[in-house]
Amino acid sequence: MDKINSNTKYILEADKARKSGDIKSFYNIIYEGLCSDISNYELYYMLGEDALNEDFRKAVVYFRLSLHFCHDENDKKFIEETISSLINDRYNEVNFSKIKLIIWDMDNTFWKGIISEGNVDFIDDNISLIKRLTDCGVVNSISSKNDEEPVLNKIRDIALDSYFVFNDINWENKGVQIKTKLKDMALRAENTLFIDDDIRNLNDCKYHNPDIMTAEPDIIPALIEYFFKLEATDPEHKRLQRYQTLEIKRNAQKNFSNSLDFLKDSNIKLEIKTDCLNEFSRIIELISRTNQLNYTKLRSTAEEIRNDLDNPIMKSGYIHVTDKYGDYGIVGFYCLDSSSNSLKHFLFSCRVIGMGIENYIYQKLNCPTLNIIDPIAVKLEPCKKISWINETKLAHETSKKSDDTLLKILIKGPCDVSAIESYLIGGDLTTEFNYINDKGFVTAGQNHTYNILQYRNLSQIELQKIYTEVPFVTPGDYETSIFDTKYHVIIMSLLPDCHAGLYRNKKNGRYINFGSKNFNLTDPANFQGYIDGTIVNHAFPFTESILQNFSENWKFIGVTPTDELIRNIDYIVSNVKGSPYFIFLLGSEIEYENEGSEFANQAEIHKEVNAAMQKYADNKPRINLINMTDFIHSQEDYSDSINHFKRHVYYDLASKIVSLINSFNF
Repeated sequence: MDKINSNTKYILEADKARKSGDIKSFYNIIYEGLCSDISNYELYYMLGEDALNEDFRKAVVYFRLSLHFCHDENDKKFIEETISSLINDRYNEVNFSKIKLIIWDMDNTFWKGIISEGNVDFIDDNISLIKRLTDCGVVNSISSKNDEEPVLNKIRDIALDSYFVFNDINWENKGVQIKTKLKDMALRAENTLFIDDDIRNLNDCKYHNPDIMTAEPDIIPALIEYFFKLEATDPEHKRLQRYQTLEIKRNAQKNFSNSLDFLKDSNIKLEIKTDCLNEFSRIIELISRTNQLNYTKLRSTAEEIRNDLDNPIMKSGYIHVTDKYGDYGIVGFYCLDSSSNSLKHFLFSCRVIGMGIENYIYQKLNCPTLNIIDPIAVKLEPCKKISWINETKLAHETSKKSDDTLLKILIKGPCDVSAIESYLIGGDLTTEFNYINDKGFVTAGQNHTYNILQYRNLSQIELQKIYTEVPFVTPGDYETSIFDTKYHVIIMSLLPDCHAGLYRNKKNGRYINFGSKNFNLTDPANFQGYIDGTIVNHAFPFTESILQNFSENWKFIGVTPTDELIRNIDYIVSNVKGSPYFIFLLGSEIEYENEGSEFANQAEIHKEVNAAMQKYADNKPRINLINMTDFIHSQEDYSDSINHFKRHVYYDLASKIVSLINSFNF
């Protein structure tokens, strides 16, 4: 013992006997020393050193005893380093952090002895390890060449049977069975450790499952060392419970002749929720841990995810799934960039493989652009009919049924205005925001005052001529309920008129609006930007031919001239049903310092329009103005442009709207 200092006669005599090769005398001296002092940690250390040559597991046990009895801080540190070094050297190819499933052989692995030959003895450390693994979210399974009933009865004796799932206890080939087990559990071989004392079984398993981790029972001390240092992340054993549910489900599936009948019988229910910050930790876990159904493989940091959730342009949601067999919890997450109709994140837990959840959600989102990073376990099929999934609506959606006792409120504006919707509870809300149409690109024209007027004054035939001639305009650009329903309150953002490019038909004087005023669609210098998406194109697949044809027939105006905007608003106010209160949302007059070219010079336009609106609203008690400038106290209040704000700004805006509505005399 070069590192641990000692002057006891037992240490010196034992060391002398070992160096001379007199092993019998070595053990006799150690025995005599421990009889004299059972807590002599130095003697346990020597036993550990000697055992290293033949039995790694026994060596670690002795080193642990040495550590247990040691009270010298320097020696304790040295013993700890010895144990860690042994473990690292022995299993440097086993990545403990990746383990999600451990498959156990039983005879001479989990317990001592062979059960078919008589009684067996449990190993206390192994029992403790099974429970600790479960607390840490690692699932355990059995692969044992034995008759099933004796094995199950034995583990029932110690109330451990419920800790194992998807067991294979028979006399068949282990490698093949483990491959089937992993498929049934929807787990990857690289996240699985198989422990067996028979090297032939380990090699056979590796042959059928090349990426699996394998080890003899001497890895168990290493597992104890690793997992007992980890935090218990699943003390309620939710992950085990989900695999118990999955096992019941797999057994039930065997009673059906085809998978479609089984899926229909399963009564799969899905719920899409958008309160992502309330489930932030689970979303982060999904992003960091999912692989087989993580379509973008983007491992964003918690800060990056939080920024996306605060950005109203990014539409995010998580998916909760249940069926007749159990509750699968939160199993998916998506983050959609609504400005480009592209998915930044699209991922699902492997526990829902085979249920069709990923295809249902992809179709629900109208199949946005998705840069898929292989490998992926399930291919997305936009045309596949998913008829067996029942979507349940959110509580705040199902409560929106018309009620004559509720205030009827219309909210019109670009997609970021949707951030205030969740705060306006207690009313019968109708919303008209930008959305992704069934052709896969963004419809945003329905909140521009010229489109609102044309909906009112043009025939369906005249409107049809517009969106037949212009492929990036749809009927939705001219659909609104503002003239058809009697509202108590109409909330309307003027940002579309202040930002969108306005175009007039050269022959008939009709109007359309699209994109940004700063990028003229009729200018050939901008054609390539619209085609390749470097200019915001609402995810429409522009071609040079489409742009050239449009340029020949339409003239670029810029933004809506201020006097025409006021005239349009006055027409709307004068022609709606009843006498609703109007709340107009005015743009911020404070420049965003990091502004891109899309919103350049926006503050000056807002100043001009806001002044004109203030003059128009004078002496009109039903016209109310909210200026976003009032909510901007620093550049930190902006998200990524002058028209997009941090979530707390939308909360303040919603609070102001609620205060106004409560002051109205209905």
